[in-house]
Amino acid sequence: MNEKASVILFGPVGQGKSSIANMLIQGNINLERNAFEINESAVGTSVTVNFSENDDYIVYDTIRIGESCYGNVPHEEAVKTIRNYFSNCEVPFKDL
Repeated sequence: MNEKASVILFGPVGQGKSSIANMLIQGNINLERNAFEINESAVGTSVTVNFSENDDYIVYDTIRIGESCYGNVPHEEAVKTIRNYFSNCEVPFKDL
């Protein structure tokens, strides 16, 4: 049995993290129903880390970092939330 690759996507708002996550999990972007919500807004909607998996990957789509002051999550809070999430995973990521 092959071990699944873990992929963590993080970065600025609107850079395609959720689209990449959907491509890895689904093999495409389904405009009506995706594993990860796709948003055209410059303001992120995620306030937590979301994940999905298939036979090959476990993909984590994180809070948008670097949002403007009008965003849902200030940058420092987003980084703290991401760090805490992965520190508390069942199989912790030790290099974050």
